[in-house]
Amino acid sequence: MNDYLIQIGFKENQITFIPISAFKGENISSNMEANSWYKGDCLMQIIENLPLPSRDIEKPVRFNIYSSYYKEH
Repeated sequence: MNDYLIQIGFKENQITFIPISAFKGENISSNMEANSWYKGDCLMQIIENLPLPSRDIEKPVRFNIYSSYYKEH
C-alpha cells in the first residue's frame, strides 16, 4: 500500500498507518489497551492534528449539491 500511495503522488512523510478495530472500537477515539505493540496516536488524534488547507476568505465558498427538492405551488 505504501508503494502505491507514493506512486499516485503522496509523499512518504504524509503517509501514516494506524491499526484500528472498528468492530471493537479500538484505537479510534482512544489508544488501544489490548495490543501494547502500537505506541502511536489513535485515529481521532491523527485527524485532529492534520494541517488545515489554506483558503482565500475573500473568494466565495463553492460546494456541490448532490440532490435537490422541488415543490410545485
